[in-house]
Amino acid sequence: MRTLLKSNKIDYVEIFGEDDQPPYLQQYSFEWFGPTLFVSAGLLSQNPNVLSVTLGVITNYLYDLFKGRKEGKASLDIIFERADGSCKQIYYSGPADGLSEVAEIVRGLES
Repeated sequence: MRTLLKSNKIDYVEIFGEDDQPPYLQQYSFEWFGPTLFVSAGLLSQNPNVLSVTLGVITNYLYDLFKGRKEGKASLDIIFERADGSCKQIYYSGPADGLSEVAEIVRGLES
């Protein structure tokens, strides 16, 4: 970034000093870290397919992202609220095409 700013004669100020640089982590794996999805019992009672459709959209996105590579990995948290107000958390970490099974697990938790 500094090179672009300098080459275009744009002034800039360094935020961190030489000895005060933030830690930097670079990963070379094909891994996607998804958001935490909150699914309420009311949402599933109104539209039972909403979670399957949502996970299907994410799976299609990941398929395009990984370009069909088998070593691609997805990680996702789902918090499911039952009708009585209690919550269960599901953590998924594995191949993108396995996300569709999470919807079946949530359906099993509904009862």
